Amino acid sequence: MRTSGSYAIERKYGTLAHAQAKLVKFLGGHEKAGKVAGLSTGHIQRCTSPNDKRTNLPLRCIEKMEATCNKYPVTEYLASKANLLLVQLSPVKTKKKWLKHAAVIAKEFGELLQKIAEFLEDDGDINEKEARVLLKEANDCLQVMADLKLAVEMRIEQGKKSSAA
Repeated sequence: MRTSGSYAIERKYGTLAHAQAKLVKFLGGHEKAGKVAGLSTGHIQRCTSPNDKRTNLPLRCIEKMEATCNKYPVTEYLASKANLLLVQLSPVKTKKKWLKHAAVIAKEFGELLQKIAEFLEDDGDINEKEARVLLKEANDCLQVMADLKLAVEMRIEQGKKSSAA
């Protein structure tokens, strides 16, 4: 892992800079991201630099990059800015037992509640840094709920097929 350069500078969770840097990291770095996007390594570095807030990755490149790594941090960021929720449904049919779904949801929701209580305990308020932690925890909760939704939809479809037979 790099200890210098743009990866060493932490971007704020929930920002476009964070989403773009995360995408480049998913692809294995600036050089590999550049090859996928059809851009120079230098251009990728400028686009993900915390010092250049005016330069962003072109949308056509983001689309290629996200499709290549099957992760969508920039799309998730853009959806959140439009007050939309983007949750990637698992392409693999879930085989989790119903109790396992409930356990995972309880765990994630418990972690979210624990963080809220921890952050409110000191001053009764949530600051920006704490809010970013809560945003991540809330996103984790939503993902496990989306997994349950997919399982429920699959069960309904199975019921329709067996009713029709």
